[in-house]
Amino acid sequence: MVTLQTRELEPFNIPPVDNTQAALFMRRLTGREAFTFPGAQKPIGMIVYDLKFAHPRHSYAHGFLLSVSADAFQRACETSNELTMEPLFKRYVIGKIHIEYGGTLQSTVVTAEALDLS
Repeated sequence: MVTLQTRELEPFNIPPVDNTQAALFMRRLTGREAFTFPGAQKPIGMIVYDLKFAHPRHSYAHGFLLSVSADAFQRACETSNELTMEPLFKRYVIGKIHIEYGGTLQSTVVTAEALDLS
């Protein structure tokens, strides 16, 4: 189990998440939002796969936590001979993360869980 801050994760988003919306969402984070990750390995990267930015109304992001940086994951995707993303996800995805703020929330809430996709 490890305690992290959001600034320790290298984020990137994948479709259907819009780059502009992702940037607006991330800009509202201070980077000091702490969360506990219960897995054995420390996450380094984050893939945002679902996001709603509606600040000051309730906004959220859902993502996968990676054992490698976002750049390393993207390079692995580009150089892989795999026909699907499944083997890459099994190799590099170690958890899930949920970030939300706005609406009736008084502060940003970050929760994470470990995943074993193997």
